[in-house]
Parts: sequence; structure tokens; C-alpha cells
Amino acid sequence: MNAYPITIEPKRSARPSAALPTPREVGNSGVRMAQKQAAIGVYLRVAAEDGLTLRMAGEIVQALQPLDVDVAFVHHGIVANARSILSIVSLAAAQSDRVYVWAHGQDAERAVEILAKAFAGGQGLTPTAS
Repeated sequence: MNAYPITIEPKRSARPSAALPTPREVGNSGVRMAQKQAAIGVYLRVAAEDGLTLRMAGEIVQALQPLDVDVAFVHHGIVANARSILSIVSLAAAQSDRVYVWAHGQDAERAVEILAKAFAGGQGLTPTAS
């Protein structure tokens, strides 16, 4: 018998949508508000030759700052908060890698547009008023 017992936890879902609150958790008024907000999940391919770099991560965080949206990236089972430079860089996404982008909030569509531009190699990401 092993002196150091090992417990293996089941693999958690890499889908950030599992983090959405249930109606019971937010109450009736929160449910109505959440239903008006869009949730979008798309795959984006990293076009930049150097992959997801520190500079690109900084531009993404800065571009998403004024938007009312929660964004997460999933790459090889790792979930990253799109509002954290270090979290984005920790994905280590290389050129041609597909990254799942999940956006939830009033500005979800705009956030996905900005991220599509970033992943396509766009420079100077600044959100414009819609």
C-alpha cells in the first residue's frame, strides 16, 4: 500500500460557459438582465508569425478595457482571462493555432470583432463607438 495516497480529480470542462450563473444563483431580476446579454463562442486562428505575444496580449487587454464584456480564451484545455496579459501569454498559442474565444455581455459582438482583428494580425486595436 502506498504511503502517499493519490487522488485523481475528474477533468473539469474547458468550456467557460460552464461558469454562467444559474437562474437560482442570480434571482429573477438578474435572469432578465442576463437574457438581454449576448454570449458568443467562436474559434479564431492566430495569424501572427510570433503567435500570441506579450505586445499582442497588451493590446487585447487595452482594447477590451472600456467594453462591458467578460471574455475568456481556451487553448489546449487552458482557460485564460482576456483581461489579464499574463493569462493570455500563458496560453503559449503559436502561429496557426486555433483558440476558442468566449464572450458574454452587452458588448460581446464588438469584443469578438476586436479579437478577430487582433488574431488576424491587426495593429492599433482601439474600440470605436457603435
